[in-house]
Amino acid sequence: MPAEMHRAATHCRTAAMSAAVHVHRRSAAVTTAVAATAMHRRPSATMTAAAVASTTATVPATGLGKRQCRSRNSEDGGKRDAREACHAGTLRGPVRPEQKRRAGKGGSAMRPDDVLEVTCLRSPQGIGPAASFRSERLLGLAPMSNSIAAQPDIHSIVADLRRAFPDFAPTPLLDLSALAKQLGVAQVLAKNEACRPLGSFKSLGGTYAGLRALARAAGTDIAGLLRERRDGLPALICASDGNHGLAVAAAARLAGAHALIFLPASISKARVRRIEAQGARIEQVAGSYDDAVDEAANTAGTGAGILVSDTVNNLDDPIVRDVMAGYEVIAAEVRDQIEASGALRPTHLLVQAGVGGLAAALARQLRDWMAPPARIAVVEPEKAACVSAALSHGKVVRLPGDVSTAAEMLSCGEASLPAFEVLNGLGVDCLSVTEHDLGEVPGFIVAHGGPRTTPSGGAAIAGLRNAVRTDPASFGLTPDSRVLTVISERDLDEGA
Repeated sequence: MPAEMHRAATHCRTAAMSAAVHVHRRSAAVTTAVAATAMHRRPSATMTAAAVASTTATVPATGLGKRQCRSRNSEDGGKRDAREACHAGTLRGPVRPEQKRRAGKGGSAMRPDDVLEVTCLRSPQGIGPAASFRSERLLGLAPMSNSIAAQPDIHSIVADLRRAFPDFAPTPLLDLSALAKQLGVAQVLAKNEACRPLGSFKSLGGTYAGLRALARAAGTDIAGLLRERRDGLPALICASDGNHGLAVAAAARLAGAHALIFLPASISKARVRRIEAQGARIEQVAGSYDDAVDEAANTAGTGAGILVSDTVNNLDDPIVRDVMAGYEVIAAEVRDQIEASGALRPTHLLVQAGVGGLAAALARQLRDWMAPPARIAVVEPEKAACVSAALSHGKVVRLPGDVSTAAEMLSCGEASLPAFEVLNGLGVDCLSVTEHDLGEVPGFIVAHGGPRTTPSGGAAIAGLRNAVRTDPASFGLTPDSRVLTVISERDLDEGA
């Protein structure tokens, strides 16, 4: 196991969280909106019911909410080491009969080999137990569609990720009570994707999609691909601001293939070194991330290898579909962790966006499950708000000029079409944050009990700070709101 993967695996383990209270619902024709985009959606999986019954019921959707795209500003900062945020211990034991009965009410029936894990999380409140279910499948999941029969469900995706990363496990869901108090809401939950293999959520998408692409080319599945490590596999090609390229390079290395990664010239040396450590060849492009995307596509078009992109203008692209399917593992874990703990569901979801794939995957899987008002906001750098631009224009557009930002992983000038279709159909809100806000947010998170991260990793919380300071009513934020966010990557200083 390369040092990069070993550090990520040993740094973090699973966790869960506690609960808050209820707020009113904004009208949203979720069922209609989702149905309208169904023809463009991959047959993913969604949770049908909890492994443990929830204290908050799903409310039927009734109207169509209007999208709001606004800019927000924030202030404050501070630093404190919070490396312990990923620490957790786990107690394991057999599932009790009454838990099997509860799980069977509307959800997946539990299997004899299922195990109840009680995870002890070191949180701002101290060490406390929270239950989560884990077996070779995630509980309570059911296929949404069978329009593409070959598309794997969440269970098989998780199994393949465990084959790729032996230490793969659900990431902590942190209850940041000090941060919630500072922002004047009931709860801020942070899904800490810094604890993923390779240090970000991209290992779910880029690595999984890369392995799927190579398996298709070899006429096998991911298990066979990793077992056989055949000679003569095609190279994997992609463009990246850093993390997607790292994930695709890891896929190539795991399968015994080559990788060619196109990077914008502005990318940091630390990120370049991490990709090179996976054995990839680097091509730096004189221009932006979007220029690197064009170069990668052109090179793959010559037959040099398989393009593993996380952005595309083709709604039926199987690789981007695989990337977004991998991201949906995060949503499945969140639902498992919250339902198994008996906590109340979040009322708001704030997710940072580059090309929009992560935001679309989480919005698609969590919208109907959330508690009222079930508001979702995409958070972007003010200088690279390509998803907001697409939603405002009703189509994908490329932003003119310089889109470089302190949030390096979000320096994107053009949204992904499949992501746009999902977000547009759901009528999500938009938030943009300034460079000043992005620069301050890592210190703000640490100062209030959260993990170390980067401006990219903390962008969703930067957006939340903006919203509560300036116009919380516009986003349905009240003192009773429970907000789910994502810490999308670890601090580069941690094993970079």
